[in-house]
Amino acid sequence: MDKKTILIPIALLVISSAFVYFSVLKPKDTPCTPDTCPVVQQTAVVPSETLGATTGLMEYQISKESTVSYTVQKVFVNQPLLMVTGQTDQITGSGWYNPETKEYELIANISLDTLKSDNSTRDSDVIKLFNPSIGTVKVASSDNQIKPEYAIEYKEKVNIEVSINGIAKTIPFDVTALFDENTVSAKGNATIDMKDFGITPPSLLGIYTVDPVTTISFDVKGFRAN
Repeated sequence: MDKKTILIPIALLVISSAFVYFSVLKPKDTPCTPDTCPVVQQTAVVPSETLGATTGLMEYQISKESTVSYTVQKVFVNQPLLMVTGQTDQITGSGWYNPETKEYELIANISLDTLKSDNSTRDSDVIKLFNPSIGTVKVASSDNQIKPEYAIEYKEKVNIEVSINGIAKTIPFDVTALFDENTVSAKGNATIDMKDFGITPPSLLGIYTVDPVTTISFDVKGFRAN
């Protein structure tokens, strides 16, 4: 009996309900002749053969060193302004980077009930502002112009889709990121208006109000998973 060999390439990417997504496309090569082709000087760090374009994606796992936070202004009547910050390091997720095409994706899962400030009562009130059936915040980039070089830090304004309470908005984030052989890191921040996501800013008549403009920041780190 003839033996047949079946080659099945497998590509696995775990996508959770809350993620950060960035996607870019490599431009097509422009034909040229030996007389017109310029000499290209290599300035970027070249991936090792084990990570080369022929071996597929470099996969990452989000580490426990990652954080996500929010900051709002609480305005009291006849009292100083109070800046309130809540933060969590309970983040899970994954991502990948293709050193040939410069395409990449980062995914982070952020549970709302793990966001903590310096006041537990306030934290309980914050959770009530969100749809109880949606326990995470989803963020995904819609910007396809970013082309990060391997092992070179880049700083860009990245359009990221933020979904809270099932309402999605595209928000420009200031992002700094770096993909290298063993790790990935990405930091970013932007301001949103909580009313755009169906959230009514908390207030207490005659005592305080909360500014609807909220700053969201993330500091995501990951390590090689393959």
